[in-house]
Formats: sequence, C-alpha cells, structure tokens
Amino acid sequence: QGPTAPPPPPQQQRGPQQQHNLQQQNPRTLNMLLSEQQQQQQQQQQR
Repeated sequence: QGPTAPPPPPQQQRGPQQQHNLQQQNPRTLNMLLSEQQQQQQQQQQR
C-alpha cells in the first residue's frame, strides 16, 4: 500500500469557527484591531 494522503480539511467550515474562537478567547486582539481601524479613519478625516 502506498502512502495515503489524508483528505484536505474543509477550510470554509473551519474559517468562521476559528474567528469565533478568537473572538471569545482574545477580546483584546479585536479591541486592538478596532482601535487601529478607528485611528486610521481619524487620520484620513484630519487630512
């Protein structure tokens, strides 16, 4: 028997699940991303 490669995992299903897990486990990272987005918007408005 030759080496059987395992079937590729469904990325579409795992993608959103990982995002939800990140939101629950690391709320600080989301706050950092949100703050960065807000800062960028403010900078654009000032220009």
